[in-house]
Amino acid sequence: MKRTDLLELFGEVTQTNPLYLQNVGRRNQPVGSLNADRLKSGGRICVHCNTTRTKPHDKAWTKLSRELRRRLPEMQPGQTFRGSRVFPYDTRRQMVGAHLYFVKIFGCHVAELGIPLDLASFGAAIMNDRPHPKVHLKFGFGALTYGEPHTGHSDIFLKQTPDGEVKFAWWHHGLGGLSIKVMFAEGEKRHDQLVDAWHPNLGTSNLKIADFRSLSNEVESTTPMRGIVEADEAS
Repeated sequence: MKRTDLLELFGEVTQTNPLYLQNVGRRNQPVGSLNADRLKSGGRICVHCNTTRTKPHDKAWTKLSRELRRRLPEMQPGQTFRGSRVFPYDTRRQMVGAHLYFVKIFGCHVAELGIPLDLASFGAAIMNDRPHPKVHLKFGFGALTYGEPHTGHSDIFLKQTPDGEVKFAWWHHGLGGLSIKVMFAEGEKRHDQLVDAWHPNLGTSNLKIADFRSLSNEVESTTPMRGIVEADEAS
C-alpha cells in the first residue's frame, strides 16, 4: 500500500498509535510505522525504478486517489468521474502515470507470488512510460470487511487454461471507501468483467464509477498480498 494513501486515511502511525493488520491467517497484528516491512510487497524492484523512474506515476496516483476519495461520497454508481478535472493540463500523460502505478504494484505481485504472467511486459511498460495493453482498471465504491471499508489488497484471482496459461486475473486495491479492481486480460475478446473498465488506450479520462460494496464476502475471505485463488465464472 502506498504510504501517502495510508497516511491520509489513518494519520500518523506510531508504536503508541498503531494500525492493526488483519488477514485470514492472523488478526490484529500491530503495525507501529507506515514504513514497516509487513506493509511492503516481497516482490521488490530496483531502487531507481521504484523511486526516480516511477515517481511521476506515484505522484499522479496520489492526486487522482485523493480526488476520487474526496468526490466519491457525493456520487452514485454509474456516474462518470472526469479525470480531466483532476488533471486539466497534460491529462493523458498524468492518467497514464496513474495506470502505471498499478502496473508497478501488479508486477510486484507477479514477482512475489510467482504468478505465471510475463513479468517483462510489466517492466517494459514502466521503462517505456507506456500503458500496459492488458492491464485494465475499474474504480468504485469500496468493498467492506466486517462491515467497515476495506483498506488493503485482496487475493489474486486467476482464470487459467488446463495447461496453466493465465487468461484473466484480477485483485482489489481497497482505500477506505474507494476500491480499484485491477485486471489483466489476455486475448482480443473483451472479457465481461471489463465492461465499464478504464484503459488509457480507450482515449478518454472518464471513469465510470462501479459499486463493489456487494463483494464483501469475496474480500473478507482473502489474505492481503499473499494468496492466489482459482476464479469461478460468477466472481
